Amino acid sequence: MLNTTECLVVITCCTHCEVGSLVTCIKKVSGSNHIYAIIGGLHWAAVQKKEILADAERLRNVGHTWVNHCTGSEVLKMLRDVLRSKVGGREQVFKSSFHL
Repeated sequence: MLNTTECLVVITCCTHCEVGSLVTCIKKVSGSNHIYAIIGGLHWAAVQKKEILADAERLRNVGHTWVNHCTGSEVLKMLRDVLRSKVGGREQVFKSSFHL
């Protein structure tokens, strides 16, 4: 978790299907209700579709979700269906305008 004066950014590594719980915990620990971005792997390739969609709903209030290769292309497509432009692959992290 990077909590700067400008924003709160969460960096993950293979969270599997608990990103919703992670978001809840980070908000509690940081005292902030707004997470600018989650960056990293979600590792959801073997997770059931209903669980993926449930966690995608939990990510609606996150500014951006940028995922890497272990998330899987099918999961990335499902996330984009729910979150639209708020989700992207790792290449979009480097195009972001936030400053740490």
